[in-house]
Amino acid sequence: RWTESGHYSAKSYYEQLFVGSIRDPHWRPIWRSWAPTRVKIFLWLAALDRCWTAARLARHNLPHADSCLFCDQDTECIQ
Repeated sequence: RWTESGHYSAKSYYEQLFVGSIRDPHWRPIWRSWAPTRVKIFLWLAALDRCWTAARLARHNLPHADSCLFCDQDTECIQ
């Protein structure tokens, strides 16, 4: 029922799984690079702002240091 002809196919079902999802343009260079898998995963999490920085810890009301541990000047964030 998801195709114009009204017939089911695995391809039509797979396409319907992603209807309304947002495509991130950064996935291709990250996952097709020659970097080790652990680096790819870190870059992917950083692109999605999912690393546990002080800014994210503050959003979730978790204990954190107020300033960046490296520069000690600004709030730690993914940038």
